[in-house]
Amino acid sequence: LLLLQISFHDEKLGSYIENTIIDLILTNSAAMANDSYTHFGYLLERLNKYFKEIEKESEFDSLSIFIGIVQESTLHFSVLKNAYAYLLKEGKVMNIAEGMGLSEKIPQFSYISSGAIGMDDVLLISNTHLLDYLTQEDMFEMADEHVQEERARVIENLLSREIRETSPDLILLHNPE
Repeated sequence: LLLLQISFHDEKLGSYIENTIIDLILTNSAAMANDSYTHFGYLLERLNKYFKEIEKESEFDSLSIFIGIVQESTLHFSVLKNAYAYLLKEGKVMNIAEGMGLSEKIPQFSYISSGAIGMDDVLLISNTHLLDYLTQEDMFEMADEHVQEERARVIENLLSREIRETSPDLILLHNPE
């Protein structure tokens, strides 16, 4: 399972970056099944080279990317700049991407973080530091599968009123086990 969130002011280049990532994943999908961590690292190296190649053509200040691969019950992920990932686990909200996004002129994926995702865990990916605007209780309510769609809409409306500089983008994933 591929998890990908790209937030970028240049919609055309953002779409091109997204297609490049998907092409790289599809090209290496057979090899990833054998050793996902190693091949995910290789994918990130290729993306870092790609960003160096196109650095003269674009301004990357507003680029943020979360990219992750879930294999069985393990999540491998990396982030660029302002991408946030929260693991809702056993009544706690953990910012699992805290400190990962480096602010460099040329965006670079710095390292891979890996961890197990349990049966009742929920992963929430955002281009916004949600804990600046929501309580942990709000996040658990939003993750509740029974009211998820309605509650997510209410929270998105709240965030869009609070955050003016960028539109909030959220991905909510319940462990598919």
